[in-house]
Amino acid sequence: MKTVVIIDNNEELVKQVTMLLKETIGIEVIGTATNGEEGLILVRRTRPDIVITDIKMPEMNGTELIRHIAGEKMNYLPHFIVMTTQEASTIAELRELPIRRIFNKPFAIKELVNEVVKIQEDEKVRVIIADDDIEFCQKLKYDLDQYEDIEVLGIANNDEEEISLIEKLKPDIVITDLLRNGKITPEQIIEQFKTQSFLVVSYSPYATPETRENVVWSVHKYEIENNITELVFELKKAKENMVRLKLEDTINIKEKQQEKGIWERVKKFFAK
Repeated sequence: MKTVVIIDNNEELVKQVTMLLKETIGIEVIGTATNGEEGLILVRRTRPDIVITDIKMPEMNGTELIRHIAGEKMNYLPHFIVMTTQEASTIAELRELPIRRIFNKPFAIKELVNEVVKIQEDEKVRVIIADDDIEFCQKLKYDLDQYEDIEVLGIANNDEEEISLIEKLKPDIVITDLLRNGKITPEQIIEQFKTQSFLVVSYSPYATPETRENVVWSVHKYEIENNITELVFELKKAKENMVRLKLEDTINIKEKQQEKGIWERVKKFFAK
């Protein structure tokens, strides 16, 4: 059972979304709020799996709400689905946050409900930890195991093990150190697996810049020793971005197919 909280000052919209979600098997709406401050209190108290929130609200807007929740050290980070009428610059800002899907108002409520259902099917962030520091790997795995939506598939302590696990398990993200000896360097592995996402946690994290497309984030080991929440935030943000980009690609392909179909019909019409 996935729990949902809805936050929007449009009471009619909240009512419609709640009604459709209550008819959906495996989904339970456990609360609603009409502004960001009420929503923050509700989320802290109920810890839902999914938060559906508007952006433009009184008291506290949706962006501030998400930043509050994501920044708190609660070993908890829900999936965020956002409803907005904001302009393109605000949409770009929202994409820096761990948001699953952005719906521009007006939208078909059924599409939002479908997105909630998809979360059940594609929920966990599947990761591999690659580091020759065995103690660090074990501690990081223990910390990540406290989060239900993070799944550590395996640990690699050398380059051969890392390559084998990537090819065999196909994780969403590889958490990798850069300071590791071996026949193949971590940088070469990152270069080799161009379609694989990597998150660098190292004593020298910036040797491989984030400008490389498949490095989603770089951080010093010291910075996450007492703040695992930030690492989880980045893992979930990266996963949500993957899901969103995949969906956008699917939508673009469908639109191109529709355009092609229309053009073919037009050509056939004039060919008669």
